[in-house]
Amino acid sequence: MERLTERQAAVLEFIRAQLAEKGRPPTLDEIGTRFRIASSFGVRRHLTALEKKGYIERHAHAARGIRLSPEFRAVTGLPIVGRVAAGTPITAIENLEGYLSLESLLPEREGLYGLKVQGDSMEDAGIHDGDYVVVRQKPVFEDGEIGVAVIDEECTVKRLRRVGARVELRPASRKHRHWLVDPSEHDFRYGGKVVKVLSLRDPVAAGG
Repeated sequence: MERLTERQAAVLEFIRAQLAEKGRPPTLDEIGTRFRIASSFGVRRHLTALEKKGYIERHAHAARGIRLSPEFRAVTGLPIVGRVAAGTPITAIENLEGYLSLESLLPEREGLYGLKVQGDSMEDAGIHDGDYVVVRQKPVFEDGEIGVAVIDEECTVKRLRRVGARVELRPASRKHRHWLVDPSEHDFRYGGKVVKVLSLRDPVAAGG
């Protein structure tokens, strides 16, 4: 099956979650409201891409005519949408790379996504190179929380704290230095809070 963009993966996860929680797929209007897509054409464009890539099937004349494809129906995991640096920031990757099987660990998965960690700057916080972090999307961080910072389209996982008008990104390793980012000089956004760390040693597999 072809890889999905970040938005396509989010729409697919919303459809899957609605089917799991309510027993029925969302309507075009519900998808548009959830993702702030103004026109039904915009929603249909995402659904057409999902259908062409083999993730869903559609019945054109039904209000809730979306079904997961047989090939995808068994997948119940959390989307892994890229990789995040625990060290020097790396270019943000926004393509679907696979799924984390988390049904028993995180039954409430709305707004969650996964990232694979590269680097060792957060090892003292239990986040190691090759681990997966589960991130809950939120627009603003609280001082002291560990989350994903996106700076000029590069992302890193650090402990964040406000220092005046700047943001301090603090590693959890003596081998790495903290640094300050001025949002007025860089394109800074918050990717969300790390809510769980999954090691390759854990009995939770990543599937492609």
